[in-house]
Amino acid sequence: MSGKIFLGGGIVRHRGRPVSGMRLPGLAIFICIFVVGAAQMSGVSAAESGIVAPPDLPEHRPESRLLRLRHHWTGERLRVVYKIGGEYQPGAMAEINHFLRDWRCDKTITMDPRLIDQLYELQQAVGERRTIRIISAYRSEGYNASLLRAGHNVDPNSQHMFGRAADVFVPGLSLARLRTAAEAHRKGGIGFYPFSGPRFIHIDTGPKRQWAEMDPGERRRLGLPKRPRKRLKLDCSLRMAEVLRDIPVSEVLAALPAGASIRPAGDLHKISFSPTGSNGDEAYADREHSEDGEVGQKDDAHPCELSGRPQPLDPAALVYRRDKSALAIAP
Repeated sequence: MSGKIFLGGGIVRHRGRPVSGMRLPGLAIFICIFVVGAAQMSGVSAAESGIVAPPDLPEHRPESRLLRLRHHWTGERLRVVYKIGGEYQPGAMAEINHFLRDWRCDKTITMDPRLIDQLYELQQAVGERRTIRIISAYRSEGYNASLLRAGHNVDPNSQHMFGRAADVFVPGLSLARLRTAAEAHRKGGIGFYPFSGPRFIHIDTGPKRQWAEMDPGERRRLGLPKRPRKRLKLDCSLRMAEVLRDIPVSEVLAALPAGASIRPAGDLHKISFSPTGSNGDEAYADREHSEDGEVGQKDDAHPCELSGRPQPLDPAALVYRRDKSALAIAP
């Protein structure tokens, strides 16, 4: 094999004729390393010897998640990498919490990271360069209670109040396609609101369930009751319990689409609500269930959020029972 050296897998010509043979890239690298090492031992640099060492292999880069959002009402935009290598970035999450705040009452909450992941996955499903438009995310108890008092259909146990839900749409994308993209992941709740303005889908991190807004014309045809609307008077300090003293909870839940509401743990169906509010404070008193099943007080808990595992609540399961002018919710 004298006069024949296979470097980099190339074919050497001997006396003008190509000499075939096995390509030996591994051998070529070995020779380079050997020559470089020998040159260094003799005091000659790699550059002076004319030999270039093989390049280093590229380092593995952890996955980074870039989220693009725009707020429909405030016009604010957010473009942030919130997760790198499976780790949530505290600074980015703080930005997201502020962006998804209750801007009407200027209140923030720590948003559920799973909801942020759902928004990212939805963005990837519809096109990573698209921007998701936020209609609402965190809604404080005071704002939701004000809506309920004004005659709007509001779940007393809305996941928005706990930072676990968002109402979204994507400009230029049909609402049906957006819903299909959300359904592909089969996570949490998905609501379809094609008759609202603007039209949107609701996503949350609660139990898996789906529902759709009923056509207002169909509701009228079926003779379903409609809560009278009043002018919205925003009271950011209003408690949900105060509003439910005057409005039967059965009426509130019956106005929601089937599957939209989540039954709070603690067996809400066992609690009676007086339409006159005589037992409203007792029914919606702050409480929590300990591991042994005892009920205790919890100062920072929302009245409607009791510990345990919430389940979807079908308003069709609501029944009226007269018992000292109280209304009960059937299991």
